[in-house]
Amino acid sequence: ELVSQYATSSDRLDYAGYLAKYPEVRPDAVIEVDAGDFVRYEDHDREATPEIFSGFEGMAGDSVLTSENSLIEFDFRVEQPGFYDLSLVYYPVEGKNSAIQRSIFLDGALPYEELSLVEFQRVWKMDAPEAAVNEEGVELISWTKDNQGNDLKPSSVEVPQWIESYVYDSEGYITTELSLYLSEGDHTVTL
Repeated sequence: ELVSQYATSSDRLDYAGYLAKYPEVRPDAVIEVDAGDFVRYEDHDREATPEIFSGFEGMAGDSVLTSENSLIEFDFRVEQPGFYDLSLVYYPVEGKNSAIQRSIFLDGALPYEELSLVEFQRVWKMDAPEAAVNEEGVELISWTKDNQGNDLKPSSVEVPQWIESYVYDSEGYITTELSLYLSEGDHTVTL
């Protein structure tokens, strides 16, 4: 609902306008928020309890499985004000063959237009046929064939794995990481 209201608002702020509002200060600090430390989770606009996994796929700590229509919120404290680049460690469980789309809110508001839709990618590999090397050292590939004997192009297969990614503009107009200006004190970030 907030994203829809923002999209139709005449006072939308883009990233360049957002950057111009604040002094160019980039603290030499990192603020980490653990997935298991969420303060609110909603699914389909209702309070819910997400699935929490410890040590999921080799990652230390807790991981939270969020659904497509969920909201997850975290509180954190900022000691040094300034711009912070946003990054996320995530595991794209097999899904609908498309990028994961989210919006990012700071303190209950959408800071600028580009955060209304950010994408987190999935990992793919080609489902290539098996290869073997013969006695002469030549690689032999047993291509899958159609009913006419033609070689078939290998399909793509999703290969879920842990990814650490900065947040980028999904439209590709801004090629650097997206940042948030954080004032000193307590804040909330919502995905």
